[in-house]
Amino acid sequence: MKFLAQLGAKSTNQALERAPEERRYPILVAFLWHAHEEITDEAIEMFDAMLADFYRRAGNDLHMLRKDAARATNELVRHFDSIGRMLLDPGIPDDRLREMIRRYLPDERLREKLEVSERLVRPLDDNYFDLLAQRYTYIRSFSPRLLSSFVFRSNLRHDPLLDAVDLLRRLDGYGKRKVPWGAPLDFVGPKWRPYVVDDESRIDRRYYEMCVLWELRGALRSGDVWVEGSRRYADPESYLIPRERWSSRAGGASRGVAPDSDGDRPESGSGPWIIFFGVAIDQFSDGVMIGTGSSVGLTLGLLLALGQVPADIPEGFAMGANFRGAGVARRTRLLLSAPFAVPILLGATISYFTLRGQPELYKLMLLTFTAGVLTTLVVEELVPEAHEEAADIRLAPLVFAAGFALFALISAYFEIE
Repeated sequence: MKFLAQLGAKSTNQALERAPEERRYPILVAFLWHAHEEITDEAIEMFDAMLADFYRRAGNDLHMLRKDAARATNELVRHFDSIGRMLLDPGIPDDRLREMIRRYLPDERLREKLEVSERLVRPLDDNYFDLLAQRYTYIRSFSPRLLSSFVFRSNLRHDPLLDAVDLLRRLDGYGKRKVPWGAPLDFVGPKWRPYVVDDESRIDRRYYEMCVLWELRGALRSGDVWVEGSRRYADPESYLIPRERWSSRAGGASRGVAPDSDGDRPESGSGPWIIFFGVAIDQFSDGVMIGTGSSVGLTLGLLLALGQVPADIPEGFAMGANFRGAGVARRTRLLLSAPFAVPILLGATISYFTLRGQPELYKLMLLTFTAGVLTTLVVEELVPEAHEEAADIRLAPLVFAAGFALFALISAYFEIE
């Protein structure tokens, strides 16, 4: 399907028009299916990025608010200090205390200072959701279309967050603003609750919708909620073995992974062992090439070793990860990792002493054959797999060619030396 979609993206209108129907329509369907997935993913990612940007800007607004309020706060603290000293002064009788305070701070100025303090007071657990809600008007310009255009799913039988999403869809559809009593609130965390529900148990529509969108963003990122027709935000269970197939395999799988005396699980399956022997053969071939190059010249052997040995280190980690994923005991994994460099040394030793006295033509023929095999592996296996795992970038072919050119230049440099 992915191949057909890529073929449709690269084909011109004239080429598709000339193609037979049995070829044209599958390509068009695959292209549209792939385009729908990409557009869905991009829309959800834009929603995620916009909310994150709004939250960051709200934090910046709070920082500026505190910075601008520093002078007013200092003045209020001075008034508080003066009035507090009056209250604690035993020389001022109680019947004159009110008069002394009004003489120091008249009622008109006291009202002004109270208004300033009300603007400065922040919650003890300040999450600046009120500053985030100042962008509610802008969020409303796209949130109804977002909630109505995509189908959100959850693997929970009853998800209060999706119930709230459905409620907002209905309110937008009917043109209503007031959130009814009994609306889902189980998803509202303790940080959001003082904003969403007031002291009279009434639900604020603005904060309620902001909370729904914020929690929906977090659920999409964690995989608790997924989107139909998406690839990046797909159902997590789609990456697992289907339940009906797992039920038929579970019996045999459970018999092969019983814990051993060390608490780890014993070896199961031949896959990791095939990878182990494949890595060993690959390292042996690297050693053959290094030994052959050393028989031609020690500089060439050193160059080949510097190019091949670092590339074998990731193979060792991958091999260990496969054994660990198969449940192989840690002791066994360590024993298998200990002789990791033996195939390289063995191949280098055998090839060096075998070809040391042979004509240089034989040595170069063996080097050319080994390099051709490795180049074929890279071009036909590794490069296509890399294209499947990640999207293409324009610099990839240039970097790929530059790597070969750099290695050729280094080889030429050592040859001249």
